[in-house]
Amino acid sequence: MAEAGSAMEMVPRGSSVSAASVMSRPLVHGISYWMAGVFITGEIAGSGMLALPYSVAQTGWVGVPLIFVLGVVSAYCGLCLSRSWLIIESRYPELHGRCAEPYPEIAFHAAGKPGKVLAAVCMSINTFGACIVYVLIVAQLLENLLCPSPSDCAVDLSYCIWVLVIAAILVPVSWLGSPKDFWWIGILALGTTSLAWLFCMIQLSSNFAELSADATFHSPEFLPFFLGVGPILFSFGGASTFPTIQNDMQHRDMFGRSVILGFIGLITMYLPIAAVGYFAVGDDVASSILDTLKDKTPGPLSNGAEILFIIHLVTAFSVVINPFLQQMEVVAKVPPAFGIRRCLFRTLLMGVLVLLGELIPDFVKILDLLGSTTIALMTFILPPFFYLRLCAMEDPDGKWKTIPIPLWERVLLYELIVVGFAGGIASAISSVQSIIDEGLETSCLIG
Repeated sequence: MAEAGSAMEMVPRGSSVSAASVMSRPLVHGISYWMAGVFITGEIAGSGMLALPYSVAQTGWVGVPLIFVLGVVSAYCGLCLSRSWLIIESRYPELHGRCAEPYPEIAFHAAGKPGKVLAAVCMSINTFGACIVYVLIVAQLLENLLCPSPSDCAVDLSYCIWVLVIAAILVPVSWLGSPKDFWWIGILALGTTSLAWLFCMIQLSSNFAELSADATFHSPEFLPFFLGVGPILFSFGGASTFPTIQNDMQHRDMFGRSVILGFIGLITMYLPIAAVGYFAVGDDVASSILDTLKDKTPGPLSNGAEILFIIHLVTAFSVVINPFLQQMEVVAKVPPAFGIRRCLFRTLLMGVLVLLGELIPDFVKILDLLGSTTIALMTFILPPFFYLRLCAMEDPDGKWKTIPIPLWERVLLYELIVVGFAGGIASAISSVQSIIDEGLETSCLIG
């Protein structure tokens, strides 16, 4: 009965999908709903979490409840994508089972070929941008670990050189084929992130009185406020992967439970580190909370957190970069088999990655830009739009009918689209202005 209830919650009333029809076709070797919840937390939590205290410093105390609100909205938009996929599966039986790219498929059936192209372009930009962020953060963390001060350097290299070194190490990883059976990656990602979060919280809490004694706080201004919103949006940017996770579940109708579990885990980590990090340090909090701990309370726990994040980001890079590289190979008509053309082409793309990273070496600037543009579009704007479009469609041959949406939910969906556009545009303008005014000053290529 519990499973049937879950199915009825996931499938909109009036849909040709029924709980019985969905549950009668489970994947034999699919993942469970709790494992899907682990994937959600492990997929989303990571580099974005490091900048949350800085985001609160830019937005003021309202940033803490804003994190909660955006988390709930992101979860709801993810459920819209999930419902959309169940509708598509019911209308197009040939898509039942595992689909390589469910998000573009949803976009195609909801908005035609332009929608699919838009989704594919946004996904590629998100992936490539995230990989740039991974390389920049790993370079920064290695510099912190190996050269904590000018008088105590095991390896005396500048940050810009570390970016080149990390990229060079990761180039052979990019040559590998598509990784498969990643269930252990989700556990590793969640485990390393959770331990790093715990180390940071212990370090902040045990030194809170000392740190907060000199903390100062300012009222947020217009431009910094929207600069703080970008990293928060980025920290919840994994909702676009929900259909992929759902598509690998044994019982896809139970995905609602996975979302609840996943976002409980996310908010449990995000809110404490954002609030404690900001109220302990105030305006002096660095763009990465790990930099704050290194400068103000150095010790084995902060070093351990840095090592754990390096493991998390390097592993995530090896998984995230492959789908993007494969898509680019299809566009460039590079043979899929391992060979010299693949190695040269992927090395060229890694060179572009390094070039952009050296041009804008402050990873928070990239978080701002991605969070306010492609991630805002894919996570907070397109899912409600696709869901409204699919529910309004009716088959000319009468195979399916329109799906009624309650008035309150329809109003909510339109509000999310409008607010998402307005907030994303304001945050994007602030982000671009910040890159022009400040980001290029620290550029390894220009500075």
